[in-house]
Amino acid sequence: MYTNSEDIYLDLHSKNMEKIAKALEFLEGFEYSENYYIKPFGAEIFAFFENASEDMQMKFFWILRDYHNFRPKIAEDKKIQTFVDLFLKYGCRRVAFETALIEKQIKQKTEEIIAYFISCLLDGKKEVRTSTLIFIRGSSIMSNNNIIEYILPQLEQSEKDYLKNRPLR
Repeated sequence: MYTNSEDIYLDLHSKNMEKIAKALEFLEGFEYSENYYIKPFGAEIFAFFENASEDMQMKFFWILRDYHNFRPKIAEDKKIQTFVDLFLKYGCRRVAFETALIEKQIKQKTEEIIAYFISCLLDGKKEVRTSTLIFIRGSSIMSNNNIIEYILPQLEQSEKDYLKNRPLR
């Protein structure tokens, strides 16, 4: 049992697999609490080991992905890079699979935000709507079926025709 977050951080960086496993085990079962802030850590905790069990790698993965008390916070792109580094070091397929799922979710969320934003612009004044259609027609958005399908119900037939007959590049 740990009495402070500094001890956890020290065990994670101890270069001792048993201490690292104990710290990961503690963090895995730890409930969200504003009293326990942990300094960010990454795949460097495994740097001195040729092998790390799949179980230990997945505990590390879930903690890094889900733990909310890192101070400072860990950016999503940094987490993903850490997962990629872990996969490249050990080749754990589960790490690769879970990382791919995160990437897909981020892409889907981004598409949803873009589609919603374009939809809001199309609901604007005529000048805004026209400018938005001109932008869409000349941009890579035309090749994103999810975004186009989202906005199609808002478009009049003449606007659909305008987008459909875009010039070839």
